[in-house]
This record gives sequence, C-alpha cells and structure tokens, in this order.
Amino acid sequence: METQIKVLRDLMVLDKEYFDLRNRLAKIPLELAQLDQHETALRRALLADESRLTQCQRDRRQLEAQIQDRQETRRKYEQQLYEIRENRELQSLQREIEYLREGLSELEEKAVALLELEETLEKEIRTLREEAKGKQGGIEAKRKKLDAEFQEIDRSVQGMVGSRDLLIEALGPPIRSKYKRIVTAKGHGAIVPVGGDGSCGGCYYKLPPQTVAEVKIGAELIVCEGCGKILVTAHGNNAS
Repeated sequence: METQIKVLRDLMVLDKEYFDLRNRLAKIPLELAQLDQHETALRRALLADESRLTQCQRDRRQLEAQIQDRQETRRKYEQQLYEIRENRELQSLQREIEYLREGLSELEEKAVALLELEETLEKEIRTLREEAKGKQGGIEAKRKKLDAEFQEIDRSVQGMVGSRDLLIEALGPPIRSKYKRIVTAKGHGAIVPVGGDGSCGGCYYKLPPQTVAEVKIGAELIVCEGCGKILVTAHGNNAS
C-alpha cells in the first residue's frame, strides 16, 4: 500500500498543475471573445455616430433647399409689392411675405441647430476613431498574447498526458477505478492532502482525528467524508 500511496501523492502533484492548466485553457477563449465584443462595441459606436452624422447632413441639406426656395419666393413677392395697386391684394401679399419670413426664421434656426450637431458629432467621431485606433493596437496585442499562451499551455497539457496515464496505470484496479470515478464526477483532481490542522485539502472539512490517523498509517484508501476525494499526507510521512 505504501507504493500505491506514493503513486497517489505523485499523481496529486501532477494533477494539480494539469487541471490548473486545463482550467486556464478553458478561460482563454472566453477572454478572446470579450476582446472581440469590446472591439465590436467600438465599431458599433463609431458606425452609429457616422450614421447620425450622415442623417444630420442630409436633413440640413434638405432644410437649406427649403430655405432657398422660400427666400426666392419671398423675393418674388416683395418685387410684386411695387406692382400691386389694389389694397386688398397688397395686404394679402404682405401677410404671405410675413408668413414666409416667420417660416424662414424657424427653418434657419433648425439648420443652425443641425450644423452645431454636425460639429459635435464630427468631434465625437474623431475622438472615437483615435480611441478605436489606440485600443485596436492594445486589443490585437492582447489577442496575440492570449493565442501564444493558449498554444504554450496546450503543449504543456499534452506533454503531461503520458505521465498521468503511467501513474494512473500504476494504481491497483480498485484505487484506479475510484480515482477515475471521482475525476469524472468532479471534473478535476481526485486526490487532496490532509492539512496540518487536520482538515481536507479539497473542501476544508475538519476531519475526525481517527481519519487523520488512518491517512497517516496509509494501510488503506481513505476518502473525505465531506467531498469524497482521496486523502493522502502532504509530505510522504505515512507510518507504513
């Protein structure tokens, strides 16, 4: 049993690194997706402002066309003032000119407001473009770093597979079966050390003194009552 305990302890150490690396591998794609989302958000914000600017420019041009039409109509009516002799027609034409003048004033105010909005949007777009350009470089650098980290970790994980298989095969069938069931159920390491305070290194459950003593003796396989993981001593001080 002493040999089996040693194999379990070696497997515990290897599993700690192996599953830590696998967990890191699982997180990297999520971090890459977050970078993509951030990049997409920047593009969308820029496109939204550019779309607003385009619409604003279109609206202003339409207003300017209306202003020009009304100005020409008003000038035409003002010229007619000198040709009309009938008082009623004169008053009617003056009212029409006043109506055009008021309408022109409203249109010009709207055109000015649109022009101010254009200037604001143009500034925002310049700022967003500079921000996007600056962040794009950072995002790309992070993406390359994460890609490189993923490749490096993946190689390390693949390199550990053979060593793990050898250690697992070195376990007796009952212990090997127990180990594999725990790994399948938990999705990570199945072996944990007993802490100096007599607690489980996996779930920190306070182990009964009798259980701690049995782990130290190492005469049989002991599992934690709290998390069900295999218990071993941390430093190879089994009595057997």
